[in-house]
Order: sequence, then C-alpha cells, then structure tokens
Amino acid sequence: FNKPDADIMKQSPRRIDDGIVDGWLFFRYLVIGFYVGIVTVSGFAWWFLYYSDGPRISWADLTSFDDCIEGTRSHSCGIFQDRHPSTISMSVLVTVEMFNALNAISENQSLFSLPPWTNLWLVGAIAVSLLL
Repeated sequence: FNKPDADIMKQSPRRIDDGIVDGWLFFRYLVIGFYVGIVTVSGFAWWFLYYSDGPRISWADLTSFDDCIEGTRSHSCGIFQDRHPSTISMSVLVTVEMFNALNAISENQSLFSLPPWTNLWLVGAIAVSLLL
C-alpha cells in the first residue's frame, strides 16, 4: 500500500551479483537495532531505578542482581522476580517497533519527503494497535 519512490524509475536495476542487503542497508539495520535495544533496556532499568512505585534501587544493586543474597541488602532479592519491568520493556519495544514500521514507507526517502499519511492503512494499523 506504499506509494513508490518518486525516483524509482530513474534508478538502474540491481546487478544480478549484488546482494539484497548492501552496506548502507546493513548499517541502517545496525543503527535501528542499536537504538531499539537501548530504549528497550532503558525501559527495564527505569522501573528499578526511577519509577515511583518501583524499588528505586541503585545502579550498582541492579547490575549485581545475580549476587543478591536475601538479608544483605536494603531491599528484598524478590524484586528481581517482579514481572513489571519485563512488561514495561515489552511495551516500549512494541511501541518503538510500531513507529519503526514507518521506515517501510520508503527505502531511501525520509518521512519529510514521503510523509506517513501517504499510507493511511499503516497509520491506521499503528493507531489501532496503540489504542488496544
């Protein structure tokens, strides 16, 4: 349902020995994967470090959770079994991927030159998914 890029017919065809994923596309995948990973892990850590209903432990306690022995810290080791941080990180991941779907509108053009509303089906699917 995406409109074709404006210059698609001006581009020469891909050579038969060229890979489907070239260096530029691979770099884009790496950058996107990096920021998606950082944001997802940040959502997980946010619950432990800053959330008002969370345990608000220190970074040192969070990064050494596998050494936690009950009674040796100011918090219970059971907090590391809580499912809230996993739920938050999964929600962040799904939300980021919903907006990342906008990258599929064009392989080479930015959202400024080919705006999201060129594919109303995609915008509608993202809106419905976020509302659910």
